[in-house]
Amino acid sequence: MLKHHLILFFRQIKRNKISFLINVTGLTIGLATVLLIYIWTSTELSVDKFLDNKDNLVQVLQNMPGSDGITTWKNTPSPLSALLVAEFPEVKQAVTVLPFEWFSSDEFILSNGQEQFVTSRNQFVSKDYFSVFSYPLTQGSRDHVLDDDNSVVISEELALKLFGKENPLGKNVVWLHNTFGGSYNVTGVFSLPASSSSMFDAVFSYEVINKLTDGYQNWDNSNPYTFLLLDPNANIDRFNDRIRDVVKSKNSDSQGTLFAQRYMDTYLYDAYENGKPAGGKIEYIKLFIVIAALILLIACVNFINLSTAKASTRVREIGLKKAIGIKRISLFEQFLMESLMTVFISLSVALVLVILILPELDTLFGKEVVLTFTVWSVGGFLIVTIVAGILAGCYPAIYLSGFSPVKALRGTLDTGKGGQSIRKGLVVFQFTVTTILILSILVIYKQIELVQTKNLGYNKDNIITFTKGVPLSEQSNAGEANQIKSFKKDTTGVEKPEQRIERFLKLLKNIPGVANTSQYAYFIDNFGTTDGLSWPGKDPNNDMVFANIAAGYDFVETTGMEMVQGRSYSREFGEENKKIVFNETAVKEMGLTDPIGAKVVLWGEEREIIGVVKDFHFERIYEKIKPLFINLTTDDFASQLIVKIDGNNQDDVIDRVRSAYEEYFVSSLPFEFRFLDEKYQKLYDREKRAEMLSGYAAGIAIFISCIGLFGLVVFSTQKRKKEIGIRKVLGQGDIQIALLVSREFTQLVLISIAAGLPLSYYFMSNWLSDFAYRIDLKFQYFLIAGSVVMIIALLTVTLQTLQAAQKNPVDALREQ
Repeated sequence: MLKHHLILFFRQIKRNKISFLINVTGLTIGLATVLLIYIWTSTELSVDKFLDNKDNLVQVLQNMPGSDGITTWKNTPSPLSALLVAEFPEVKQAVTVLPFEWFSSDEFILSNGQEQFVTSRNQFVSKDYFSVFSYPLTQGSRDHVLDDDNSVVISEELALKLFGKENPLGKNVVWLHNTFGGSYNVTGVFSLPASSSSMFDAVFSYEVINKLTDGYQNWDNSNPYTFLLLDPNANIDRFNDRIRDVVKSKNSDSQGTLFAQRYMDTYLYDAYENGKPAGGKIEYIKLFIVIAALILLIACVNFINLSTAKASTRVREIGLKKAIGIKRISLFEQFLMESLMTVFISLSVALVLVILILPELDTLFGKEVVLTFTVWSVGGFLIVTIVAGILAGCYPAIYLSGFSPVKALRGTLDTGKGGQSIRKGLVVFQFTVTTILILSILVIYKQIELVQTKNLGYNKDNIITFTKGVPLSEQSNAGEANQIKSFKKDTTGVEKPEQRIERFLKLLKNIPGVANTSQYAYFIDNFGTTDGLSWPGKDPNNDMVFANIAAGYDFVETTGMEMVQGRSYSREFGEENKKIVFNETAVKEMGLTDPIGAKVVLWGEEREIIGVVKDFHFERIYEKIKPLFINLTTDDFASQLIVKIDGNNQDDVIDRVRSAYEEYFVSSLPFEFRFLDEKYQKLYDREKRAEMLSGYAAGIAIFISCIGLFGLVVFSTQKRKKEIGIRKVLGQGDIQIALLVSREFTQLVLISIAAGLPLSYYFMSNWLSDFAYRIDLKFQYFLIAGSVVMIIALLTVTLQTLQAAQKNPVDALREQ
């Protein structure tokens, strides 16, 4: 029986090449889309799941009330971990981590003490870090690698860069940093799985922070992250109730409350609303899954439509089989097997297609994804294929196997209005989805265009930023390693490190094409927050949280910000570290009508307000502008240099800046810079990815829908070819006949547009609601989307109907 079914299947392919090709093309694209998204979603969902303690490992977060609602911080007070271990029995271990993101620079300079210099991402962690986080240790003892304050644990990649194939254990690593710099002993080597959400190169003891920073252990200072390993039987909701007011109990001025979230959930659920997790990356995973399902469904709709439309060509076959006693269940099995065979052929082609294009899709997915054949992945592919085959073939099998044998043999079978209505409904569904996707990509594009063109309150164009290196000592010529040591000794000499950076900035200003220079620690989407500020007339119940940016002299001028009152920081005045500059929103919410000259108290020190800067966007435009102050910094804390250059001669100017950098800093390191507008655009990677995804999805949906429509038009014109021939003989022109035949399909597309546009409005209104600054859904967007769908559909239908209308009517009338 199986052999018989296969023979019939291949005969049907031979007889109906066009419909088979259309079905295979649509199903191949649909399955390829599903497979690609399956690979990506499985990669995303596996992040941090490799950890041994993933079910009991939590991160403590802090909710801080403010004028615009509750803001959720990952930062917590430094003493928190020790207190939670001591006072809460369900806490088995606690770890404090100061991640590399806390620093103004993501990368630091490390050396092997000789001639090799590399950049790395460094973080400080407490002693039990590798016991709580089960990152594989290839060398060293998990429980003892951080026993010594002078120890460092490095990644396999960093070990290879610094020491090659030599055993790194016991060797020294020199960190070139004015505050934390020095020689550290390698006590371990770790490797990070690709599915880790945190990527870093070197781990130092947290005790280094405690020794080299003042006041860092105070409860009114929130900087590090806190991670806890809970008892397996602990109830996280009850635990959250117990730790809620821990910070308030230690710092009466704090309004912060605590809660714990499973660490493996923080990657996907990284957005918070009013102090609670509210989506994040998981929303994009859901979006990808929905789009994959819709595209596969559209491909299955094509199969259903063409299979039922071609029913009239198989009625005699079905009638004959029923007349000789073949039961309906056998016919059902035959047609369902034909459907499954078509889908499996499509799966084979789809796998080849996925293997070929997967390396090119890293930009779309935002990370490297690899196709791996495991029991679970193969099983998943087969399940999707079988479901698609059943979904696509079940209705045609029921429909075809249900024909009356007598009517089928007489050739008087009427496929019925019910079948036609279903086909029409499926066409409407296809083009409704297509309409939604086209409008979605248009709205997303316009919103990103607003992001790119909106006046941010500063000029991000033609500005480069780079991490400042360690200046070479002018007193030593004994090689770079000795020069670095000499530099460390010279920090108490006549010229301090910050003075050397100031000298370098002046050097850059003398380069033709350099308009201005400055330095900063925090700026775009990287800023501090504090409630440790008071001012005259402050309401005791006012819990305002201020954002703060640490920047050097000329920062306002270099970035093109506008002062609406007073002045910015200047070298012409003394004791500028006792001054402060606020933004407009801060002054307004503080209630200061005449702010210049007023005194405020920041972190226990009195500051004089010298200026008010016009509001500018320092984070994603999802958020309204927050109260902010700019704090002057000229020391090593501000590790980022910023240079405004001539836009007409960028390459030459950057080459001169590079030459100056390599002469002034450690020359073994390459000069690496980024344009400021690139850093800003990086904030919207998710939106750009959604735009690209919507574009690809819309293109795929349009293609599949159009080839399905093309197949139906081909079948319709073949079925009506005698009618077309008679109309031509009676004098109707080609265009009249084409319009007549295409009228039915045009009506279906119009219904699709009418259904799709309101749904698009609903979906896009919800998406835009996340932005504090967003575009309006204008009428022309809907007009454009509807017109695009109609034009594409009309081209598909009209070209085929015109071709049918132009055939010789005599040939059509001669056919029996």
